[in-house]
Amino acid sequence: MLDHNLEKTVREFAVWLAQTQPLVELRKAQEQLESDAEAQHLLSEWEQKQQELLQRQRDGQAISVAEITPLRQLQNQIRAHPMVITYNEIRRQAQSYLTDLCAEISQALQVDWETLSQGVSEES
Repeated sequence: MLDHNLEKTVREFAVWLAQTQPLVELRKAQEQLESDAEAQHLLSEWEQKQQELLQRQRDGQAISVAEITPLRQLQNQIRAHPMVITYNEIRRQAQSYLTDLCAEISQALQVDWETLSQGVSEES
């Protein structure tokens, strides 16, 4: 259990962080992606086809190249979709921002925050 003052500070930091430009833009891009009917249809279709092939594979059935080809074509359509491209770019920017933030925290604490926090989450 965290000290009350530390917990309060962490919560304030989280609120501040959620309001930073990279994370605001990420949430906006995610909302736009989720509201794009065409992108959602493609993603849903891909997920369904992928799950079907995985289930057949788990059941011991062989999957032919001819069956995988439409899945790859669908994946290419998804990757080329403008909303998916935009979302992925904004997500990469947010990841870079958070990586830089972790480096700053590590430097301030004089510990490798990212490695330390991964160890904590793995034990939880």
